[in-house]
Amino acid sequence: MAKSRITGVILFLLGIAIYLFSGSYGMLCILAAGIVILAGGAFYTWLSGKALETEVHFPENGEKESSTEGTLRISNASWLPVLKAVCHLNWENRLTGEHGEKKIILAVPGRASAETALQMTTSFSGAYEFEVEKLEIRDACSVFRKKMQTSATAETIILPDITEVEVDALKAEAYDMESFQYSSLQKGEDAGETFQLRNYMPGDSMKQVHWKLSAKLDELTVREASYPVYDAILVFMETGFEENMPQPEDLDKQMSRTLSVLKSLLDAHVT
Repeated sequence: MAKSRITGVILFLLGIAIYLFSGSYGMLCILAAGIVILAGGAFYTWLSGKALETEVHFPENGEKESSTEGTLRISNASWLPVLKAVCHLNWENRLTGEHGEKKIILAVPGRASAETALQMTTSFSGAYEFEVEKLEIRDACSVFRKKMQTSATAETIILPDITEVEVDALKAEAYDMESFQYSSLQKGEDAGETFQLRNYMPGDSMKQVHWKLSAKLDELTVREASYPVYDAILVFMETGFEENMPQPEDLDKQMSRTLSVLKSLLDAHVT
């Protein structure tokens, strides 16, 4: 826009110089027409764009290294067309801290809307937030502009890679006599729940004999008590860095490993 203004001023001064040296009425008419056009552009810029609505849309999630497509739509409720609507689209990955801005220019007819496609391809996972905070209305030559406040946001989640993690290495149980959960790996002394049934072995207490089942099977069967445990696990991922922010690829790997661990725990019924 500054370039357009500088170019216009140079041409206007050049026209005045030509008129002063030549006295040409044709050049005077051109200068007068230019002033009228500029005044009309300024007035139209001020008058148009008073009923615009901005929308940004992206899918809920996407994949790394794949194109995630969204749309930017500007609706005009006024009868006056907008010659140039300049949107400043800001984006940020809230996991890695990456951010940027993209300038998009659209012409919006009166009582209609204009739409453009947005595409994003990234190598890193995270929550990507898109926001249009600033909207500019310009004339055809981008000499005059009018700033407008708008608010349009969208968010998409780029999913991390999830790999298999050895579940046995993650299994952790602690004894809790008041727990209603029981270990599937070892027996205990809580007779309120049966760990397993097995044949009687010399040395077993007669209190462990399941008499009703033994009578049906016609052999002594022992009921082993269960071991009450507390197996809830808290998994933390560090995301709050005041300074020395890790590289995006490191945070992406950290997110991938964290979710891989969580999935393995859920598959093992550890909550």
